[in-house]
Amino acid sequence: MTGPQESIADGERRQYLALLAAACSRDEEDLLDFHLAHHLGYDVYVQRFAHFDDLVRVERLRRGIGSSAGPLSLAQHQELAKDRATALLLDNLSTCQRRQYKDHRYFDVIGGESGKRYRIWHRTMQNIEELGDQGERRCIWCVHPADVPLCDVLLAQKTALESFERDTLRIANGYSDWPTRGGTDIPEIRMAVLAPYRAMADSILPERKRRWRCGWDALKELSLRGT
Repeated sequence: MTGPQESIADGERRQYLALLAAACSRDEEDLLDFHLAHHLGYDVYVQRFAHFDDLVRVERLRRGIGSSAGPLSLAQHQELAKDRATALLLDNLSTCQRRQYKDHRYFDVIGGESGKRYRIWHRTMQNIEELGDQGERRCIWCVHPADVPLCDVLLAQKTALESFERDTLRIANGYSDWPTRGGTDIPEIRMAVLAPYRAMADSILPERKRRWRCGWDALKELSLRGT
C-alpha cells in the first residue's frame, strides 16, 4: 500500500512524462532523442535532461497547468515567469541555435556590427565568450539585465549583440585571461552522448522512427488520460 507522499510523487512523474510526450511529439528530433534515451537506459524523469525540462516547462505553460483564478504566490509567479522566459527564448532561436542549446546549453550569435562570433552559455554571469576564427576563446564578456529569469537574460544578450553590438560591449565587463570553464554539466554530457546515435538513426532507421512515432502517439494518448 502506497502512502500519500508516494502517490504525489507518482502523480508528478506521470504528469512530467505525459507533458514530455506531448512536447516531443511536435518535433521529430526531440521524439527520436526521447526514444534513444530510453534505449540507452536513462530514466528521463530521474536523470533529468535540461532540454527535456525546457520542453515540459513550455508544455505546462501551453496548457495553463499551475495557473489559477485566484492570486498567485510569489513562488508561483516566479515559476510562471521562468516558463514564459523559456518559451520566448526557444521561439527566438534559429534551428541551429536551438540544436546547440539543446545539446550543449549554449548557442552562437553573430555580432551585428563586427561579424564576430559570440557563444552565449546558460549561466548567470560571465557567460558570453567571444570566439576567434578557429573557434578559440578570445575573451569573456559579462553584461546582463538584473532580476529577470535566466532565459530572459540569454535572449536579451542575443538581441543586444545582434542589434547594437558596439553599445553592448561598451558597458560590458571584459576578461581576457578568464580560466578554462570548470565543472561538468551532467545533463549536457547525457545529451552529447545521444548525438552519434541520433545521426545513425537519422541515416539508417527511418522505418523504425515511423513505427516509434505511431507507438508513441498511442502511448501519449494513454498517458494524457491519466493526468
